[in-house]
Amino acid sequence: MEKAKISTKLLLRLPFVVIGIVILIFTFVLKANGAFEEGKTQIITKSTLIDAVDIAELSTAEFTYNGIAEIPKSKNSDKIKCRVRYKAKVKAFINMEDIDFIINNDNNTIKPILPKIKFNAVLDDQDGFSFIPIDSNVDLQEVIEVCKKDVTTETMQASKLYSSAEENLKDIIQALTYPIIQAKGYTLVWE
Repeated sequence: MEKAKISTKLLLRLPFVVIGIVILIFTFVLKANGAFEEGKTQIITKSTLIDAVDIAELSTAEFTYNGIAEIPKSKNSDKIKCRVRYKAKVKAFINMEDIDFIINNDNNTIKPILPKIKFNAVLDDQDGFSFIPIDSNVDLQEVIEVCKKDVTTETMQASKLYSSAEENLKDIIQALTYPIIQAKGYTLVWE
């Protein structure tokens, strides 16, 4: 049986738009506050960096997920009543307030500590379910529960999804902190 296929068409679209807008805003704000003035010794603090990435919740990637879930005959049964084909949108996100920074003022380096990326799946079209066999008599609420459980399980096991979302997150952090870090002569280092 073919398992779910993930379309990564929209994988990089949102983060790069966000990165561009954020760089422009932070550059403008820092320039207006005199952050680019020469001759002043400036030290970066953790609170400055946390303020720079202060966005409540950030979506780092969005994927379209096509899956096939198996509906059991009963709760504890291994026998399959039917299979259902479904489509879901999966968003990878983090709470930006959970990011931490380790600052080394001697080496002018900053090491971001990233939180675990979370996934949220939303079924696209509940009228678009395809059942095998077609004449299956199943409760719609049960189908929705099984499909949500299936997409969550598959998403958590898909290492490519996680690594893509993590790379997007790193790019976003780089973009959000770049104006501050570059102006003060620091560099970001990753584990």
